[in-house]
Amino acid sequence: MSASGEAGRQATVLLLGATAALAVTACSVGEGGWMPAQRHGETYAGDRRQIDGVLEIDSNQCYDLTVDGTTWFVIWPEGSRWDLGVRLPNGQLLRDNGTRVSATGARTPTAALTDEFWTRSFLLCAPGAAEVLVLDIALVAAE
Repeated sequence: MSASGEAGRQATVLLLGATAALAVTACSVGEGGWMPAQRHGETYAGDRRQIDGVLEIDSNQCYDLTVDGTTWFVIWPEGSRWDLGVRLPNGQLLRDNGTRVSATGARTPTAALTDEFWTRSFLLCAPGAAEVLVLDIALVAAE
């Protein structure tokens, strides 16, 4: 392999490694999926309130929440992880459209989330959104 070919391969490997490291720090990554979750020690703007909604999984496999007729991109509680659905910190699994969710969280302006991971996530799951839901606590709601 030529010196320029080797340098290009090394640059690609470094870029892929940096991208993977960014994704792991910003969300929970599991086999076959990813999901945005709050980062330890990070603060998210907005007034906290009770949020009751319904899980909606869109064509991009984004796990959104529909609240009062509006569908929101969700940043799940810290400690949530991907497990063929959203595995909440309490162990409950969200993986079916229509699952009722009861949560505490806030509407947070996307402009306050300037990290590259969030901006790329918004392009995929919330293009043009001015706000997203940041959930501090979430539970599967009793029927």
